Amino acid sequence: MSEVLKSVKSKKVHIDPLCDMLKLHARTSTYFTTNDNYKKSRGLTIQIRNCDVRHKEGQKMDKYSQGEKVHEGEKEYDCQYIWG
Repeated sequence: MSEVLKSVKSKKVHIDPLCDMLKLHARTSTYFTTNDNYKKSRGLTIQIRNCDVRHKEGQKMDKYSQGEKVHEGEKEYDCQYIWG
């Protein structure tokens, strides 16, 4: 059907995106739904050091302050994260 539609010249309907969606739908063999078994989770705690952060041009950093921790945290992953 998408090949037939590609020959249509229309100024009112964008044919190419429609054809792409039809082709994608026709070739999809597995569909997913949400699953309540997946729970939110947290990643490991990471530390960001002073030397990991971009600084203004010309700003100097001595060898002692490079390793100083400026932020520590962890990322929370939503139950939908696995879909990505």
